[in-house]
Amino acid sequence: MEIGSFLELDIRNTGEYYDFKTNILRLNSARAGIYHACMLYNCTTIYMPFYLCPTVSDFLNKKGIKIIHYRINDNFEPDNVIQTEQSAFLIVNYFGILSQKKIKKIALKYKNVIVDNSAAFFFTSINGIYKHLFCP
Repeated sequence: MEIGSFLELDIRNTGEYYDFKTNILRLNSARAGIYHACMLYNCTTIYMPFYLCPTVSDFLNKKGIKIIHYRINDNFEPDNVIQTEQSAFLIVNYFGILSQKKIKKIALKYKNVIVDNSAAFFFTSINGIYKHLFCP
């Protein structure tokens, strides 16, 4: 039986992965994190890959964020994207396969970068880039 990208809810009281010393904001979904980052960047447009769950686009559209989709190459990297001013740029770390070095290289090409690590929970943060996770 296929249940999606996350396994059953673990309700044991084992504590949180992040301690209270970590500079994080607790949100209920990755799409809420992406929206929050757009608001912090003061952007009403976001570039996001076609290869992403449509619920993200639907949610952001309902919040008034314009979506511009881009294609990714065989390495799951943005493929020839020209970003307009006052927009955010979403990099999705599919399956956690993008290295820090690769993400930094991609991020240098774009402004207002947001990294979606919902499929790469243990990926180490990169200073200066919003990192959004889904933390149930």
